[in-house]
Amino acid sequence: MLRVKDRGSASSITIGKVQYGKENGQWQTLTLAEPFRFPDFQNARTVEAARFGREESPGEVRTRVVIARDRSGRLALAFWIDETDLRIHQGMMAGLGHFMVQRYRDFDIPLSIEPPADVPRSP
Repeated sequence: MLRVKDRGSASSITIGKVQYGKENGQWQTLTLAEPFRFPDFQNARTVEAARFGREESPGEVRTRVVIARDRSGRLALAFWIDETDLRIHQGMMAGLGHFMVQRYRDFDIPLSIEPPADVPRSP
């Protein structure tokens, strides 16, 4: 399950194989071929040249930054990892025409993500 809202008007909710997307006030429903799993660190399979970076505190947690690139050399990755419990608190991906930052928080809390109330259900 995943809920995403950008700084504009776009929003999406993904539950299993159903993705609900909202743009300009209208919800759309899309059935995915495979169920969505989050987080999914598939990029880790192609990582080369990983190394430890500086210590940093994004928020209240002291972390060590691990920096890497993929085999093609076109994708840079960085992860802020708590050295105490080894949880990733922040991830960054940068490539040609793509920049993404993910922040992880509220570990181990009960989670429930529901479909939007005002959208037709997926077939």
